[in-house]
Amino acid sequence: MSYSDPPPYGATYREMLLAEVGDKLDLSRVHFLGQVPYETFANVLQVSTVHVHLTYPFVLSWSFLEAMAAGCVVVGSATPPVLEVLRDGENG
Repeated sequence: MSYSDPPPYGATYREMLLAEVGDKLDLSRVHFLGQVPYETFANVLQVSTVHVHLTYPFVLSWSFLEAMAAGCVVVGSATPPVLEVLRDGENG
């Protein structure tokens, strides 16, 4: 919750995501880790295929750059800070 207000009515971001995408998400391939130590986060990025970064309208986050450094393909929003480093078909 570093970049936004808490979810409404005591919900979680996970609940909000699942309510929005429903059955379209293959939960056997998506992992919700919650808050983890940095070393765990870095290890997860190293074995990940993709990092989803849809933070808007905020600045490019450190996690975005960490994901790129770990070799993840990044899915990001088409916003000016993201487009400074993300190249469609190359690293995102």
